[in-house]
Amino acid sequence: MHLTGRFEVPDNDPAGLTESEWQSMRQEAGELEYAWQKTYQALIEAAHAEPALRALYSFTSHWALRFSTTTRPRLTVVGPCLLANSDGTYAVGRSLASDDLGRFATAHEAVAIAVRHLPPGPGPVALGERPFRIPGGVACDDDTRTSPTGPPPCIVRSAVDGALPSVPAYALSQVAQVGMALSIMAIAFTDSLSV
Repeated sequence: MHLTGRFEVPDNDPAGLTESEWQSMRQEAGELEYAWQKTYQALIEAAHAEPALRALYSFTSHWALRFSTTTRPRLTVVGPCLLANSDGTYAVGRSLASDDLGRFATAHEAVAIAVRHLPPGPGPVALGERPFRIPGGVACDDDTRTSPTGPPPCIVRSAVDGALPSVPAYALSQVAQVGMALSIMAIAFTDSLSV
């Protein structure tokens, strides 16, 4: 099978989607017009050359190379993040903006560390599940971020698909907390005027 672009897999075969994503990522890395393009391309190519990483579904977030055992739309993130830095070095970390697993002079060194931090035998990539629907018409979809304190936050969508942008549920609760705090402050201010 020869793929010409991202997601050109009519039967949604997870292996084909994985191959397509890698192909798209490699093409994009070669066409970037940033000062760090060569460093980034070297990272993508080194990761693709490693069979353990090539077998995983690759994706990027804020230019950090990540891996999943499922395809989009619901990713199951595994292993560390790899970053190509503007100074020509490479970082490997357990989270998006971390280099806690090290900084390296070559992409191959960074990839070797990433492979050592993969879970044992992640298995073949599976098709990512579609969001489930909650009675009342609200769709819930996992965010791709992981949390050391528990499962990722839920994304709440409007009952009419596409009518409102997706909003993380934790953001909604924070908005409610801010709204309550402002209400309390307004009451306190009003009470102080009447004294």
